[in-house]
Amino acid sequence: MRAEELVEEDVHAYLAYVSATRSGAGIASAHARTVDVPLEVVRTAAGASELAERLAMHGNPRLRADAVAAAILAGAAAQIVAVLVRENLSPASRDRRLVEARRLARAASARARRLDAPRRAGDRDHARERPADTRQP
Repeated sequence: MRAEELVEEDVHAYLAYVSATRSGAGIASAHARTVDVPLEVVRTAAGASELAERLAMHGNPRLRADAVAAAILAGAAAQIVAVLVRENLSPASRDRRLVEARRLARAASARARRLDAPRRAGDRDHARERPADTRQP
């Protein structure tokens, strides 16, 4: 799974950066990896958010809540890692990677909010109500 690979890549990127700063060699490329790897995490989370949206809208209606929960988690992950991208760049950076990370994180969070919004009357009923005699107290 790509997410697991990214966890490993992030650890290696950080350790390479620490090593580079200690040795004074290869700092720029090591620093770039501390931004590029988290950006890839944001991309992956945004992709998971899109998949969760498709499942919530077109998948098994009984699993809609699970898909919405996945979208919320993916949106939160994207937001958190976008913060890490920002922190690994200079505070006032206009770096294209930060712009992309923020854009993807905002989109994933917005997607989750839309899916989690209260349903309006007339919307397709995704989870049919159980018959009265099978409801639990």
